[in-house]
Amino acid sequence: YRVDLPNHGASPKRQVSGFADLVREVRDAFDALDLDGAHVIGHSLGGALALALADTRPRKVASLTLLAPGGLGPKVNGDFISGIARASRPESLAAWLKVMVRDQTLVDLPFVNAAFAARASADLRAAQSHMGETLFADGTQSFDLVAALHRLDCPTRIIWGRKDRVLDWRDALQAPGHVGLHLLPDVGHVPHLEAPDLSLGIISALIKSI
Repeated sequence: YRVDLPNHGASPKRQVSGFADLVREVRDAFDALDLDGAHVIGHSLGGALALALADTRPRKVASLTLLAPGGLGPKVNGDFISGIARASRPESLAAWLKVMVRDQTLVDLPFVNAAFAARASADLRAAQSHMGETLFADGTQSFDLVAALHRLDCPTRIIWGRKDRVLDWRDALQAPGHVGLHLLPDVGHVPHLEAPDLSLGIISALIKSI
C-alpha cells in the first residue's frame, strides 16, 4: 500500500494546521486498512509520519524503515522547502529537484516532466506552500520525534545519505542503540533513488529477519 500524504499525489489538497493534523490523517488511512504486522517505510516528511505512526500504533507495526526522515533535529533547508513548493515551471522545479540528489544526472528531462505533471495545479502548489510554511516556519522543523524514536520496540533501520542538502544526516545519531543506521557516502536526500539496490537490500533483509 502507498499512502499519498495530504497535498501530495491523489490525496486532498487543503490547508493543514500542523504536524499533528497530518499524523491524524495518516493514522486514519492506516487504520482503515486494518493491517496487522505491517512493514512501514517512509521518506523525509513521510519518514517523520511513519515514525509517528509506529509510535501510536506499536502493535500494528512489525518493522520500520526511515529514509532521511524529518523530525530528528531542527535543521532543514528552508529555501528548498519554499522553492520546490512554489515552482511553477519545469525549469525552476528542476533546479530544486537537483538539490535532493548528489548525482544530478538522475534529474533528467523525463524525471522533471513527470514531477511537474504531478504538481502542475496552482491550487496544489498553494496548498504545499502553506504546508511548508506551517511545518517549517523560519527554516526550522516544528516537530520533534526523538523521544518517539527512543520509544520504538519494533526493528527499525535508518537509511541516510551523507551528502543530504535538505536535512542534516547527523540527526540520525540521535537514534538509540537498537536502531540500525546505514549512512551512505556520496548519496543525497533520496537514497532509494540514488542507491536503490542497497536500499532495497537493507529493507528486504529487515523484513526477512522478522
